[in-house]
Amino acid sequence: MDVLRFLSMMFIVTIHTLQHGNVLSTVVPRTSNYILAYGLFSIVNVGVDVFALISGFVGYRVEIRRLKWKNFFSQWLIVLFYSMGFMICFSILDGSVSAKNILLSATPITSQTYWYFTSYFFVFLLAPYMNYIVVLNTKKQSFFTLFVGIVAVYLSHRIEGLFSITLLLYLYIVGAMIRKYEIYEAISQRIIKCIMILITVFMIVWKMLLSTYSTKISEICLRYDSPFLIIVSAGWVLLFARMKGFNNRQIKYIHFFAPSVFSVYLINDNPSIRSRVVCNIIPEDAFNNPWVLFNAIIISTLLFFVVGLFIDLLRRFLFKKLKIDS
Repeated sequence: MDVLRFLSMMFIVTIHTLQHGNVLSTVVPRTSNYILAYGLFSIVNVGVDVFALISGFVGYRVEIRRLKWKNFFSQWLIVLFYSMGFMICFSILDGSVSAKNILLSATPITSQTYWYFTSYFFVFLLAPYMNYIVVLNTKKQSFFTLFVGIVAVYLSHRIEGLFSITLLLYLYIVGAMIRKYEIYEAISQRIIKCIMILITVFMIVWKMLLSTYSTKISEICLRYDSPFLIIVSAGWVLLFARMKGFNNRQIKYIHFFAPSVFSVYLINDNPSIRSRVVCNIIPEDAFNNPWVLFNAIIISTLLFFVVGLFIDLLRRFLFKKLKIDS
């Protein structure tokens, strides 16, 4: 699943490039740039859901285990390092240090500096109980759980701050069910790929056709809680669950860089980086040609991903020297 983590994080960085890089807000409807931007967005928008599904797939256990607070604390230290680190660096560069910024950066969970990590805290707390539910459920009960869960996710839209938590909890359960029932062994990869392609094409067409009439309706299929998006995301997990063919050297590199994948998100979605770097990462001239725009988006994503990995290697080296667990 480490390879899929890499891919899903690249999707997430692409999402941020399209959204925070002002690509989606700049392209004009019914133009080549619009089709390109939203077509690409429809493909990569599964990134968050896939990353959450992996947590359930990997975290599923038949036996109930105690919470490993040491592991969560190690992750929290990394989040705090980037939250405080970028705030200090840019405050020095801008010459503007405020008590409010320091407080918000020092409390990344409660201040929701990173919404995913804030929501993941609840997944961490409830993971043993969700595993217990999945273990006890029969197949019939599992279908009922999936139905009730998606209803709960939709209802959570009404309560501010609850949606992302409910969504990640639901996706954890879905990932755990994929692991429990070994669905990846029951469905051929050809069928999975066909379903993923058909649904993705449907989402693109839906967006293109309805965007003229209603932005809200046209984006229903592209929301993180869209059943269509969740099915495609599950398809990625099913495909990679049986992936083999890596040699020992490739596996070694994958395991070496894997711990830094989440840090790419912490760097890319940091408020200071987002407002100073990501929002300016696509040059205005790129919008003059769809092919140039496409290349600008892909190159920006790859550069940010690679640079993020190597920045985190420096962080890991520093933590090792200071004997900080991570």
